[in-house]
Amino acid sequence: MSSKKISPRLQQYLVQLDRLQNTYLAVLSQKQAIDTQLIEVKNALNEVEKAKKGQEIYKLAGNVLVRVNKESIEKELTETKEILETRQKTLENEVKRLSKEIEKLNEIVSRMLKEEGVAT
Repeated sequence: MSSKKISPRLQQYLVQLDRLQNTYLAVLSQKQAIDTQLIEVKNALNEVEKAKKGQEIYKLAGNVLVRVNKESIEKELTETKEILETRQKTLENEVKRLSKEIEKLNEIVSRMLKEEGVAT
């Protein structure tokens, strides 16, 4: 590697790239958490839908199990599922957008490194 210093402009791009990559990882982590929650909610909703009329259904509220009626828990789970699906779609779009930005910035940085004679 050359001992040349990189330009302030390139340093700025590298800082921007680092921030974008950190943001990308944070958003990806949020998306994975939402994906997991969505799977859990869908599984719970599926189990509630299988319950026979009049069958007791319990919901965990803190450290206590509370009996709930089927219609109210179905409504609650459906609403939660819809919210999670919306959030999941938003995060998917953000991941795609960040990925494209990172790719473009990587190309710029690579080109600038070569131009400045820093890259081998």
